[in-house]
Amino acid sequence: MPSNGVSLVGETRADKITYLLHTTSSPDPHVRQAACQSLSQAALRTDPRVAAALICRLQDRDLYVRQAAAGALAQATRRGDEQVLEALVGRLADSDAAVRRISANALAQVTDRGCALVIAGLLGRLEDKDGGVRRSAVKALEKVADKEDIKVLTALFGRTADGEAFVRHTAVEVLSRLAEEGNPEVVDRMLELLSTDRDARVRWAATEALSRLAVRGDSRVLTALLGRLDDEADSVRRAAANALGHVTFAPLQELELQERHIAELQYRGAHEVTSRERTISEMKAIHAQ
Repeated sequence: MPSNGVSLVGETRADKITYLLHTTSSPDPHVRQAACQSLSQAALRTDPRVAAALICRLQDRDLYVRQAAAGALAQATRRGDEQVLEALVGRLADSDAAVRRISANALAQVTDRGCALVIAGLLGRLEDKDGGVRRSAVKALEKVADKEDIKVLTALFGRTADGEAFVRHTAVEVLSRLAEEGNPEVVDRMLELLSTDRDARVRWAATEALSRLAVRGDSRVLTALLGRLDDEADSVRRAAANALGHVTFAPLQELELQERHIAELQYRGAHEVTSRERTISEMKAIHAQ
C-alpha cells in the first residue's frame, strides 16, 4: 500500500476502508485531513469504525483536520447516532470558527427533529462572535427544531436584530418556516422589518414571510405590502406584488370557479340570476368584508 496520500486504485472496498482508517492517525496532518475527506463517502456509512475514527479526529490538534472530520460526519454516519451528535455538539465550542460552523451544518444533516441536546447546543451559538457561525446555527435550527417551539422562536426573534444583515435575512426565513400561519408576534415583527430594515435582502425575506404567514385580508399587511410596491429594490417590489396575490381575499382562481358555477346555475335555471356581472361584484364585495 502507498506510504502517503489516500488514492487506492484497484483496491477492494474493505482494503480502502482499512487503509483510510489507518491513515487518520498519520503523523502528517495533510494525510489525516485527506483521509477524513475520503471517509465522507456515503458508501461507507454502514461501517461503525468510520464514525469512531472521525469522532476521534474531532479532537485533532490541526484545525483543518477537525474541519474535515466534522464535515465528513455529516456524510458518513447515520442520522440520530447519539455518539456523533454529542461529539458534534462539543465542537460547537471549538476555538476555530470554521469548525463551529461546519459542526452546526453537520448537525442539521444527522439530527432527528426535536433533539433537545442539539437544539440547546445550536441556541448557544446564536450569540457566537462569528457571524457565519450564527447564521449556520440559525439555519440548522430550521432542520432540527419543532414548529412553534417557543424557546427557538424567541431566540430567532433576537437574531432578526443581528448586526449582520445576512444573519437577519436567514433568521427571518427560518422564523417564517417554524412559525404557524397567523402567528401574531411573528407577523408583527415581519411588518416592522419590512418598514425599518435598511438591507433589501431582509425586506425581501420579510415580504416572503408575510406571504406565507399572514392571514388573508389582514389590512395592516395589505397596507404594508402596497407601500413596498415602490421600494427602491426591484426584488422587494416584485416580492410585494406576488405576496399581495396570496393575502388578498379572493384569488383569481377562486373567482374563476365562482364564475363557472354561476354560469351553470344560469344554464340549468336552478336560480334566477339576472345579471352575471352584478353577482360577481356581490361575491367580490363579500370577500372584501
